Amino acid sequence: MAAYGRLLRDSGLLPLGARRVLDVGCGEAEFLLRCRETWGHEQAGLCGIDLLDERIGALRRIVPGADLRCGGADELAWPDESFDLIHQSMLFSSIPEESLRRAIASEMRRVTRPHGNLLWYDFVWNPINRATIGMPLKRVMSYFPDWGLVGRRRITVAPPIARGLSRFSDRLVDALEACRIFNFFELILLRKPGR
Repeated sequence: MAAYGRLLRDSGLLPLGARRVLDVGCGEAEFLLRCRETWGHEQAGLCGIDLLDERIGALRRIVPGADLRCGGADELAWPDESFDLIHQSMLFSSIPEESLRRAIASEMRRVTRPHGNLLWYDFVWNPINRATIGMPLKRVMSYFPDWGLVGRRRITVAPPIARGLSRFSDRLVDALEACRIFNFFELILLRKPGR
């Protein structure tokens, strides 16, 4: 989340203020909470969607006032051009079907306002888990072909390596991440073109 904050700040998006934000695959709502508690988002305008109904029920207590919905990301229930910032984390690499990934990307493009942004965090490559699909920049850009690249950072040491090293020292993990050799994740910020 610290890398998220740096990229958003460097791109002139912080504080978030009244921007409408959607977290696709909101999970534990860590991103939405960070928007509200750290990145200066105002009360209204935080939205999230997740497949698990019981998770959404719990999140409504954690992020009161947010528009949280249960459903699939391939059929977002919001109108066209509703959001200034959309976030996805680890969603695309977990979907084996290319047609479903394309449908989700199409929906994300549809609900993003002109000059709106997409904050993307996902595996570039995972040599250990063959059930995941790598999401290098070229593939990401194929889902958002006319969008501009605002910023990107290779972050996060591969989890098995990080877990092993953290038993000795978190500083060791931080030092390895700074080298970027074993960072298998990429944080990308894209911007939708205007009309």
